[in-house]
Amino acid sequence: MSYKKFLFFIFLFLFNFLYSANWPTFMANNERTGFVSQTILPPLNELWKFQIQGDIFSSPVVYENIVYICSRNGYIYSLNALNGQLIWDYSTDGEINATPSISSNSIIVPSMDLKLYCFDRLNGNIIWTADLGAPSILSQLILDNRVYVGVSEPENSLKVFDLFTGKLIYKFQINQPLQSAPSTDGSNIYFGANDGKIYSINKNNGNLVSGFPYQFTGGSFNTNSIAYSSGSIYSLPGHDERKLFKTRSSDGLLLNQSVELTENSDTFGWDWQRVASPLISSSVVYSLAGSNDYYLIGLDKNDLSKVIVSSVNLGSIGNNNVLPSAIMANDIIFLNTPDARFMVISSTGGILQEINLATGSYSTPAVSDGRVFIGVNGGALIAYKADKYISFSKPYDNEIINGTYTIKVNVLNPQATAYT
Repeated sequence: MSYKKFLFFIFLFLFNFLYSANWPTFMANNERTGFVSQTILPPLNELWKFQIQGDIFSSPVVYENIVYICSRNGYIYSLNALNGQLIWDYSTDGEINATPSISSNSIIVPSMDLKLYCFDRLNGNIIWTADLGAPSILSQLILDNRVYVGVSEPENSLKVFDLFTGKLIYKFQINQPLQSAPSTDGSNIYFGANDGKIYSINKNNGNLVSGFPYQFTGGSFNTNSIAYSSGSIYSLPGHDERKLFKTRSSDGLLLNQSVELTENSDTFGWDWQRVASPLISSSVVYSLAGSNDYYLIGLDKNDLSKVIVSSVNLGSIGNNNVLPSAIMANDIIFLNTPDARFMVISSTGGILQEINLATGSYSTPAVSDGRVFIGVNGGALIAYKADKYISFSKPYDNEIINGTYTIKVNVLNPQATAYT
């Protein structure tokens, strides 16, 4: 590739709202879209594997070439993302099901010992702990030096802590457990609860935004997060509410809803009893759904008409009744399955690569700098690396740039331009 063509490609990459190589929270960002503008092209090959005692429900997060993962044995692990070498670990007094979140040099994670932990992410030293009063199984939201975390019974609330001290600032009370990761547009905080409602609160004072909560006729969000994109929030309550909903973020006005997706039950045998968190690309909303077996579906982002219904059977949901979510790097979708497969799928639903795992996975993947990280049940974090990738190490996501700035681009095989 000529120098001019390469620079032109990099310019297009920048113009397309490029994300950095970091993956600091569940579904990549505070909007919970699960989408990043990195180029990672199959085939992928195993780079390293780190064995862990205990099952993994948590999803990995990555920041500045360090990957973090939590286990149901109560540990949080910090590993070199390049070679899988252990940097530090820490054992809490309860199992950890939640995905950590990172802000600069801090990493936040709740444990089933009913505490919220803030660690120095570089050395594992505890900065502070806070009492939650109830279990938390979701990823936290870190915004403007505050930590937003949902808790289950008996607290049933969204609690907000100071990022630097762990002091409780306020809590927003609801009537049912809050088990889904909150999202944000930078001003308001969005979350779905087990009462089937969408909530929006002011980030500063916790006041309910006018027009919320939005009440569904059925459904229970459980661990499904709500995604924000371009003034709209996208939600998949699941259970008895078998539609995808698009509501206006400013006032909760219903903008659109999909058809009853059970109309495909005779063909595919799924009825939306279980759904994963939505994945939002520039034009399509993807999700995984099913009752016994499950499938990938894509809906037009604007009117929620069906774009694809993949005929690829993703296998059985399993006894845990939990679906890992799919993620996306440009045109490539990555997902793990409870029946022990790691799958690379095109934006139109075709299988590009399938790798058999030793055990099933309930963990959502993370991508960073040409690598895909997955946690598997039975205790392992596995890193796969692509032969061709392009990503930016700097600027970081949501970083405000003033004046002259040095942009760092990571490229392996500059002929990697697109995959169709």
